[in-house]
Amino acid sequence: MGVPAFYRWLSEKYPRTIVDAVEESVMTIEGRKRFNLIDMEAANPNGQEFDNLFIDMNGIIHPCAHPENGEQPRTEEEMFLRLMEYVDRLVACVRPRRLLYMAIDGVAPRAKMNQQRSRRFRSAQEAKQHAEVDKEVREYMELMGQKPPQKQTPWDSNVITPGTKFMAKLSKYMRFYVRDRMNNCPVWKQFKVVFSDASVPGEGEHKLMSYIRTQRSQPGYDPNQHHVLHGLDADLIMLGLATHEAQFSVLREEVLFGKAKWEKDQKNNQTKLDANGVPDAVAKRKRGEFGEHDSSTAPSNLKPLQFLHVSILREYLAIEFEPLQARLPFPYDFERIVDDFVFMCFFVGNDFLPHLPCMDIRDGAVDYLLLVYAKLLPSLGGYLTKPGGDVDLDKVDVILAEVGAVEESIFQRRVAKERENTMRDARRLTSGQRDQVMATVAKDSAVAVTTKRLKGGEGAAVATAEDDDDDSTKVLTPAERQEAKYQNMPVELALKYRIQAKEEAKLDKLKAEIKDHVRLGEPGWKTRYYEDKLKADDIEIGTILSYVEGLCWVMRYYYTGVASWQWFYPFHYAPFASDLKNIDRFKVSFDVGQPFCPFEQLMGVFPADSRHAIPKPYQ
Repeated sequence: MGVPAFYRWLSEKYPRTIVDAVEESVMTIEGRKRFNLIDMEAANPNGQEFDNLFIDMNGIIHPCAHPENGEQPRTEEEMFLRLMEYVDRLVACVRPRRLLYMAIDGVAPRAKMNQQRSRRFRSAQEAKQHAEVDKEVREYMELMGQKPPQKQTPWDSNVITPGTKFMAKLSKYMRFYVRDRMNNCPVWKQFKVVFSDASVPGEGEHKLMSYIRTQRSQPGYDPNQHHVLHGLDADLIMLGLATHEAQFSVLREEVLFGKAKWEKDQKNNQTKLDANGVPDAVAKRKRGEFGEHDSSTAPSNLKPLQFLHVSILREYLAIEFEPLQARLPFPYDFERIVDDFVFMCFFVGNDFLPHLPCMDIRDGAVDYLLLVYAKLLPSLGGYLTKPGGDVDLDKVDVILAEVGAVEESIFQRRVAKERENTMRDARRLTSGQRDQVMATVAKDSAVAVTTKRLKGGEGAAVATAEDDDDDSTKVLTPAERQEAKYQNMPVELALKYRIQAKEEAKLDKLKAEIKDHVRLGEPGWKTRYYEDKLKADDIEIGTILSYVEGLCWVMRYYYTGVASWQWFYPFHYAPFASDLKNIDRFKVSFDVGQPFCPFEQLMGVFPADSRHAIPKPYQ
């Protein structure tokens, strides 16, 4: 997860950091994608060579096990094969010369377990709601005379958690995969392979970072190595900056925004039909051309890969802060500025702390923080952070005071913008509905005129007054037009779109029922916020202390590892920046402690519907 919307902000502000990866055409033998047969001893087509490839495995386990689009795998073995083929793809793209390190999430710190629990409970709730909608739609289709397709047994994605049988089985398959590649692929014999499974505590990406820090401390370490880290979380960029490595890149799937995303979604949603009007994929499966008879298990809709070069991002930041060299009364240290940049990004969100209410990256929060930092740093007498991940709270207090001073104006601008957007959307909706009705009337009238001309001959009158009430000119409601579309669709596609439409309608209804009791930006907003979000009058000081502890914990986590396995932020919401004052009065310390056992984590994060994945004695 990391910082919400950070990747989009980065790609728009520093566009040259992102480069499309060049992949050679994959070989297909007997219908099977064979990335491992590409000539990886040749020069890398990306124009540069890479030494080490680090893979955060959870970033590919989830899309291989339960892809958002495309055909779902039918067995766990098919999931594992997809995963192995995807690793082959990454190795073929990067072509590491020294090291391949694959890490699966182990037991996470308590601070992360709270987020995992929230996700898994939400996943279970959404699955239950989806099942209810699916049942309603199937019953409706039967009433309309349509036979719904056979119902598939849903797969519980919550089993992708340390301690389950699924993860133990996955580890065995991955070990077999590594041995097979090292024995049968000459290229794999040229680099070292490290595999850390779910039995090793720690998040995957942080196990990777720990390895890099350990190697950097070894005598004879080569500082010119080029590291590539694959994963989907935006915080991988922060971790790359935190290493201070000269050559570091993040490899991830292509991410599109705005118009480009909409155009690609429209293209992907176009369903190819065969001569009988049946979706091509459905027809092929019925004929046995693929599916259970297909030997290719890799998804056909693989997204293109992109490199985000952290080294180029460092160059951008160096240019951004270059004017500070002439203004600072203390020595200019770019590496310390990079650390401060990483720390300030925590204010707009991370996996362990909620973002400050006034800090939304979509409202330009990061840009504002950079301006405040450049303005105040010369007067601070030093940097916000210290080597090793420590935070100078005395100096951070000054930054927060500046942010807190404009907090109310930020809320007021946000309210004004939301009202403006609401009014614009209402005007657009009204205009769109009117245009749609006029277009429907014109279309239906044209059809009626043409029909009557054909019936009456070339010299017949266009239409008569008594024909105005003919059924052919009846204007259909949006619901009736949509139902007509469903009737003309294959049942599998109709079921999918009916469920989607019904879920969207329920979501719209819930949105309309939600009331904003806090009303940020209106008089009394601060009191209402603490009463509504924290439900107690005397909890404010505890929130502030916990948030300050959280800032220190996260910074330490990114730079040296887990500061405490038991610490967590005990609230759902953050305090206001204007209340985070005199924070240097707090003395922050942590007890490292011990990680939880895997079964303890399962009991802590699993909803009741996933109890089948917990050993019976622990249920």
